[in-house]
Amino acid sequence: MEMDRRVLEELKDPLIHMVRNCIDHGVEPPVERERLGKPPKARITIRAARLEGGRVEIAVSDDGAGVDRGKVRAAALKSGLLADGADEALEGQALLALIAESGLSTSPMITSLSGRGLGLAIVREKVERLGGTLAMDTAEGRGTTFRIVVPLGLATVRAVFVRAGGLTLAIPAAAVERVARIEEGSVLTVENRETLELAGEVLSLASLAAVLGLPQDDGANGRREGHAVVLAAGERKVAFAVEEVLFEREVLVKGLGPQLVRVRHVNGATVTPSGEVVPVLHPPRILESAGRAPAPTPRASAAPRDKARHLPRVLVAEDSITSRVLLRNILESAGFEVLVAVDGLDALTTLKTEPVALLVSDVDMPVMNGLDLTGRLKADPRFKDLPVILVTSLESREDRIRGMEAGADSYILKSDFDQKELVETVRRLARPAPGRGQASPGGKKP
Repeated sequence: MEMDRRVLEELKDPLIHMVRNCIDHGVEPPVERERLGKPPKARITIRAARLEGGRVEIAVSDDGAGVDRGKVRAAALKSGLLADGADEALEGQALLALIAESGLSTSPMITSLSGRGLGLAIVREKVERLGGTLAMDTAEGRGTTFRIVVPLGLATVRAVFVRAGGLTLAIPAAAVERVARIEEGSVLTVENRETLELAGEVLSLASLAAVLGLPQDDGANGRREGHAVVLAAGERKVAFAVEEVLFEREVLVKGLGPQLVRVRHVNGATVTPSGEVVPVLHPPRILESAGRAPAPTPRASAAPRDKARHLPRVLVAEDSITSRVLLRNILESAGFEVLVAVDGLDALTTLKTEPVALLVSDVDMPVMNGLDLTGRLKADPRFKDLPVILVTSLESREDRIRGMEAGADSYILKSDFDQKELVETVRRLARPAPGRGQASPGGKKP
């Protein structure tokens, strides 16, 4: 049986945690086992079996005492996960849901194996990220079995999330050439069709909502198509007007099933951490349909800035060109002057010559990642007071803690990214940027 290496790597920690759980919570001491008529040596078994639909089930079993429901209930009452007097039957998934709750532990002390109440919470979190499920069977005096079911392989793509027709949609980033604001005067009419001029190139402009057959907002509530996403396939290139460009992230794409196989413009779906199901679009088919769609009614998203004003200057460090352009557009629309860097080392080099009021950085970057960059800045007397905002797809508790420990002033997740939150955080943290030739964050001239 062959499995995707990425799936195997993600399963390493869950399997370690489950085996530790068997050792510390499941099997009895040798003397107790002999008293119960069991062999003094306990048995822990790991089995894997291929299932239909390209999935695999991994079962971790022990022949120990089983889950003590009384201890689980007592620990849940103590931690506030169960209300006093609650008459809940702790069986099956209800029991698993409790013992997989972060912070719940029945161990009286913290050891190298347990006591922190994080083990099964981490297992569940990682399995669900893989698009899998976690189940448990337990019998008093006979042992416990944990079953993980995950896909054999991951169909993951990097996707740009947009809003069109009032819906959130994901577009594979490989087909996205660029994103941009629709500026005042950039929309032209050529042969009765709307076109968009970007960087000296004139592109056909179509409404993504119209192509998909979604209702188009008439602008009465202020939500109109003020951004463009340029899709390219071969020699075909079209700009699609959307209401918002939200963020870019790696997603797990799930098939639509035989019932929806004829949905023309959708290639699959993904589920966000908040539980929202987001369609993943099929760029070649959307490009084919673009010529038949009615033209959009674009709205320039921002009036030209007054170049003479001295605005706070922000540095954006992001290796993804789509996310980099998106962050720059959001901040420039809010009135900030923006510099960009393609990785942590590029940002560090820029900071030595260009004074800025604040740094917005991704975490997962080549050459030097955002955590290393933040640590270097906070350890340098010249930049120790420079505010740092980390905007990242790394959303686990451990990742957030590492970001704060590195010295970040704010940690924003791409999965629930909100433009207003970013702008408000930058405004709150940014100090007035010194002008050219004035003191840099460290007191030296650029």
